[in-house]
Amino acid sequence: MKQTKQTILNNNEIDLDELIRQLWKQKIIIFFTSLFFLAAGYLYGTLQPKIYKTEIILLEADSSLFRSYDILLNKQQQQQQQGIVVQFNEEVKLKLLSLDTLFQFVENNNKISNFKNHLKEKDISVKKYFKGKFQLVVDKKNIKNRYSLAYSPPLPGEIFLNDYILFVQQQALITIKDRLIKLIIAEIDLYNQQLKIADSIKLQNPILKSVGESNIVFNELNTLFYKGSIVLSEEIFYLNKLLSKTKDLTLDYDPVLEQASVAELISISPTTFAFIAFFLGLFLSSIIILIRNIKK
Repeated sequence: MKQTKQTILNNNEIDLDELIRQLWKQKIIIFFTSLFFLAAGYLYGTLQPKIYKTEIILLEADSSLFRSYDILLNKQQQQQQQGIVVQFNEEVKLKLLSLDTLFQFVENNNKISNFKNHLKEKDISVKKYFKGKFQLVVDKKNIKNRYSLAYSPPLPGEIFLNDYILFVQQQALITIKDRLIKLIIAEIDLYNQQLKIADSIKLQNPILKSVGESNIVFNELNTLFYKGSIVLSEEIFYLNKLLSKTKDLTLDYDPVLEQASVAELISISPTTFAFIAFFLGLFLSSIIILIRNIKK
């Protein structure tokens, strides 16, 4: 044995031929060890949950959906409202990636009772399950507003994702409606104050000022009463009409450009686990045999 050891480590150099002969003598052990690892790897792979991925592409809202607010609000408010559609689209994106929104959707979704029962049995919270699984996709194709969802059964991923987008749209609309309502109410209060001033000075018709060859109405924020009580009353009427319309506001557009794609399996297959385990068993058994021979 000392001669074998000396042959393998002759002058601190590895004799590959001798290593191969030593391994070949133990080929039966190496083979069955690797086979055991292969079977264990395959079994482990079958016990792992299958992970799927589905993707969806969204369509941003068009500015025409909020055009009435640009027309009916005064000049100063128009400048603020030019960004309403941008605010809405940004609100959709923020809520889409919010775990709180996902939690709210799951809690109120009666179509996924099996999935909710599964989470309860496994003692997994909704936020923990979805953390990192829903995200914006950035790829070389540079497709805007493309999102992906990774999931495992019993969650019906494709249906879930399509319904979730519609839910988020409604939640974003509720937020924007609340902002608009507060803005219009503040505008109505301002116009009512200016109307009282116009009535107190008995000013019914607008006071005009000359600019070049044309006459224009005073329209600065602190001189709105110069419009006169008749004009102010009409504008208050239209603002109240806009307020009523806003409370019942709905958006006639589909936020989904492309429906959720067919589910794609992204988890490692049992066969892959088996091959990895086989080569791991081959490597470990060979190393152990060589170490044992060297120590003898």
